[in-house]
Amino acid sequence: MMQVIHYRRKCIGCGCCAEQVPDLFAMNRTDGKATLLQALESAPHTFIRRVPSDFGVDLERASSGCPVHIIQTQVLRRK
Repeated sequence: MMQVIHYRRKCIGCGCCAEQVPDLFAMNRTDGKATLLQALESAPHTFIRRVPSDFGVDLERASSGCPVHIIQTQVLRRK
């Protein structure tokens, strides 16, 4: 299991994340920024979602391709 953190306030709307992982990200038509789908807002403009580890490679591409580095991933370890 992984956790995705998206700092939406700093998004510039390049669309890289939505292209790489369309099951997790979509571009908002109102403001042109990316939205992490089905995420919880953990702080103002900061969204978190847990996803299966199967998304790891695509999320790494989205994270490294983001020009403003607003996508972070963490592997969640079972206790």
